[in-house]
Parts: sequence; structure tokens; C-alpha cells
Amino acid sequence: MGIGAVAGSEIPVAGDQSVTAAPAVSIAGDVAEPIGSYASEVQLAYAKYTELYRLYNDLLAQGRQTDAATVASEMNKAKGEYDTLKAKAGK
Repeated sequence: MGIGAVAGSEIPVAGDQSVTAAPAVSIAGDVAEPIGSYASEVQLAYAKYTELYRLYNDLLAQGRQTDAATVASEMNKAKGEYDTLKAKAGK
């Protein structure tokens, strides 16, 4: 038995013990959606696309065309994923 452990006892946690599901976690933004919701998946896909777009522009500005082409490929995939998720969310 470890230091401070008491056999057969549990440490009480403040709050409602009858709730078994984890509470929803909100992300910052104009319209915060609970993480794990379909709308949050759309937001995540859009964030991925925009980050890749920024990286693509930065690489072009630095004259790194080869790296920019690689990022452009990933950016196009991310845009396709976003468009697909957004279309499904609208149904």
C-alpha cells in the first residue's frame, strides 16, 4: 500500500456524483460548439485548412516553392474534407 492510501476507501470529489457522462467542453470562437459535435468537426476542418493556407502563403513569400507545392497538396485535401463536412452538416 502506498503512502497516504487507505484500504477500501475512495476520495470524494466535489460535485454531482450521479453524472456519468463527461460535460461538454466549448471551444473559443464566434459560435462555440461543444467538442465532439458535428459542428465542431466542421470548425476543426476549417481551422486546418486555414492554417495550411497561411503556411502556403508564408512559404511562397520565402521563395520555397517546392515546400509550398507540398503544402498546397495537403491544403487541397483539407479543403475537400471541410467542404464535405460542411455539405453534410447542411443536410
